[in-house]
Order: sequence, then structure tokens, then C-alpha cells
Amino acid sequence: MVKLHPSTDNLIADIYGKYGHPYNRVITEGGIDLVAQTHKMHLKYLGIEKESLNNMSILECGGTGRDALAWARLGAGDVTHIEISKENVNRLMNYAKANKVTNLKVIHSDILTVNLDSNAYDIVRSRGVVHHLGFPGLGIARYSKWVKKGGYIHFNLYRGGTFYYYGVKQMRRAIKSEDLPAFIEYIETARIDGDRAGILIDDLFVPTMHNATHALIKKDLTTLKLEIIWPLRGFDEVNHSIVYPDLPEKHEHLQYWVRKNQPHEEPEKISKRLIYHKGVDDIELARLLPEARISLDAFEKFIPLIRNVSCSVRAKIITQIYLFHHYELSKKAMSSLERHKRIADFIYSVMKELK
Repeated sequence: MVKLHPSTDNLIADIYGKYGHPYNRVITEGGIDLVAQTHKMHLKYLGIEKESLNNMSILECGGTGRDALAWARLGAGDVTHIEISKENVNRLMNYAKANKVTNLKVIHSDILTVNLDSNAYDIVRSRGVVHHLGFPGLGIARYSKWVKKGGYIHFNLYRGGTFYYYGVKQMRRAIKSEDLPAFIEYIETARIDGDRAGILIDDLFVPTMHNATHALIKKDLTTLKLEIIWPLRGFDEVNHSIVYPDLPEKHEHLQYWVRKNQPHEEPEKISKRLIYHKGVDDIELARLLPEARISLDAFEKFIPLIRNVSCSVRAKIITQIYLFHHYELSKKAMSSLERHKRIADFIYSVMKELK
């Protein structure tokens, strides 16, 4: 039985093990190779040669294990993967055994409670995980404890203040936790593509989604005495013109490589001075944009209405809105004003059908 941190919701493990992105997932050679190319690009930026990688210890925190397998394939000396979902752990271990991957260790645990040695890893990575931790700041502080002096930490997280996550947060207000089975049924009945289905469930039903701004993260990295190696630029607090791209690099996310040059206090102690607890409110950030007013009004009228229909109807309608928001608006270049007008028009058209 995995010991969970008080801030950890066990539903995260269930969702990612059974329904996460991609839906009905399998580990594929192509997927591993895709991530390996990203690893190589990052290593080149850091100036780490393949010969050096052969002697490195790498820790992957969370995820399906595809990133860990990519490190193993590139020849890392040893790779450790921590994951809270038993299904993901078993899937990864079975794949590693079947493919004779010998430089990989898998740990079934909670990142916020797992007991690992201090100063043990050359690289600690956490891709798409920090924002789902109950206490994100504590997670980053623990990564810093585990990495060696002079070693690197890489993590990315959902960037608050984007149109994409503004829409996601609005739709999360419109659903109920008990809606998940109805969404699963609709996804399967409508035969929605596995990648799209998995992203939808990730965005709408994972219990914690602590988006952050660059200013927030930068303050905590300073407190943790971690040097930002990349990126060397800042980010707007709110920008609804950013296009939401596909893999392998999601440029609208906040993504960092940092270096540990000196130790800090124990994570549990220093985390009390960190500010990355619950992230930012994307809906409140949208209120800073005059062009967002039209969709803010539309959602305020729509949400009480959709919450009073049946679970099956709600699943169908929210899925339609989500797919339009994700693929028609967020992934195509257009002005922030046009995005807000088009999502508002779509919502009002749905409301007419409901009445």
C-alpha cells in the first residue's frame, strides 16, 4: 500500500492508470524514440556528451515511464522511475522485462512521501507532473534534495494566464466529479480518438491542476537557491494569443532546466517559505483582458444551466465544447479577441439547444 501525502488525491493514480493520455495507452517504440529525440536536444543544450551520460544516474518523477525508457535507451548509467499509478508501474515493468531493459529501476510510490537518498542523482526530471501534485512547491524542493550538487533538475508545468487553460478551468467548473463514467461512456460510444480522449480526461478530471506563472516559479527557485539555466527569458502573466501546440515540445508550458549549486534546508522546512501551493486562478487572470468579457459572460450563463442536466447530456455537450476549444481555437493562430468571440458564440448556440 502506497503511503500518500495528506495533499495527494488517490484519484490521480486511478485516472492516470486507467484513462490517462493517451486513452487505453500502450508503450510504443515510436513514442520512446520521440522522447529520446527531446532528451538529446536538451543534453546538447546543457553540453552533456553521450560518454558522460553513460556514467549518470537519472531520476524520472511521475508519468507513464516512456521518458525513463528513453533515457535507458540513450545509454544512461542507471535510471530510476517513481510513479503513483500501479497500472503504469506494472505496464512499465512488463515492458522493461520483455525488452530486456536492465538499467531501469521502478518505484511505486508518491513523490511527496517516497524516501530517496539525498544528493544521489545527476539529473532529476518531472514532465507534466508538478502541477498535479497536491503541494507543488514541496515536490520541487524534494527534487532539489535528491539531485547532486552541480546536477540538473528539469520540470515543466501548465502555464497560467493562457486561453487554453482559461477554457479548461471554465469547463471544470461545469462538470461534477461523478460525471467521469458518463464521459467514458460517451467517449467510447462516439469513438473519439484515443489521444483526444486521454487529453480530455486529463484536463477535466484530474483532481489537482495548479497552473503557475513564471514570476511565481522564479521566486521559489530563488528561495531554493536553484540557478535557472533555461529559459533565460520571462513570460507575460496573461496572454491569450498563445497557440497550444502538440508534442514533443509544448511551448506554451513553463519549462525549466535548473542547476543545484548549493544545498538548502530540508524540503519540509523550506517549503513553508515557498509560494507555489495552489497556483493561479486563470479565470481571474482573464478578467484583466477586456476582450475576454464576452466569453466570461457566456460561461457565467452556461454553467448553471449545464449543471442541471443529466450526466449523459452534460458529458456530450462538454465534450463537444472541449474539442472545439482545444482543436479549433487553441491550436490555430488567431487573435485573443477572435478566440473569445468564437467560444462565446459556440456556447450560446449550445444553450439554445438546451432550452
